[in-house]
Amino acid sequence: MPIIHNYFPAIRDRAISDDADPAIILPKLVAAVRKYDKLHYLKGLKKFITMQDVDQWHSCYDSNNDSITLQAKFFKKSFADMLRVLMHEVGHRGQYKDPQTFETFKKLGLGHVKHFLEMANAVHRRDFRRKGIENPVDEAFAESYSRFCLSVDMPSEVEEFWRKRIQ
Repeated sequence: MPIIHNYFPAIRDRAISDDADPAIILPKLVAAVRKYDKLHYLKGLKKFITMQDVDQWHSCYDSNNDSITLQAKFFKKSFADMLRVLMHEVGHRGQYKDPQTFETFKKLGLGHVKHFLEMANAVHRRDFRRKGIENPVDEAFAESYSRFCLSVDMPSEVEEFWRKRIQ
């Protein structure tokens, strides 16, 4: 299975600093994600990997080893932003953990580029403008799951999908 989200090249630009200690932040963050994770997509994740910054991204889910990698810059964000980003990666994990929901999402056309762009963060939008996006349905699914769990605005038809799925 492919890595969902992004590939991290083998470039190192800075170490994780002491003021953003993952050993302190990550347990609190995981507890918060578990609280909001409505479909329990995080449950059973094999591991978290923390690493130096290597590109513009903050994190990625790797289905090959069932892990979420978090780059140093991730830990410099506010707690609320870290929660949103981590929930997005949990949404990517849901693509594999709950393939029926992911297939239904695709069949309903909810992964359309317009939905992706309505929900995409600034880094995703810049990347989209620069080179397009290879998997808007993957990103729309992950971001919409994050937004739904955290009660953040999203296109109404996407929100309705998640509301029905939870019921």
